[in-house]
Amino acid sequence: MRWNEGRDRQLLSRYEWKDKAKGTITYFGDKAEFKTPTGEYVSESYECDIDPDKETAPVLDVRFKPGKLQP
Repeated sequence: MRWNEGRDRQLLSRYEWKDKAKGTITYFGDKAEFKTPTGEYVSESYECDIDPDKETAPVLDVRFKPGKLQP
C-alpha cells in the first residue's frame, strides 16, 4: 500500500454523519493505492467510522473499495 499523493495532503477529504444521535461520523478519502499480484498499483477509496467522544480507540471501523470517490 502507498499514498498516491504526499503524506502532507488531506487524506480524509469528506465526512458525513453515520449516526447523528450517537455522534458517530464517517470520513472518506481516496489517496491510497494497493499493489496487485501483477505488481501494478490501483486506486482505492476508504471510509473510516469515528466516535469522537471516545478517548481511547475512537475508530469503530475502516473499509476499502476499488476506485476513486465519486464527485
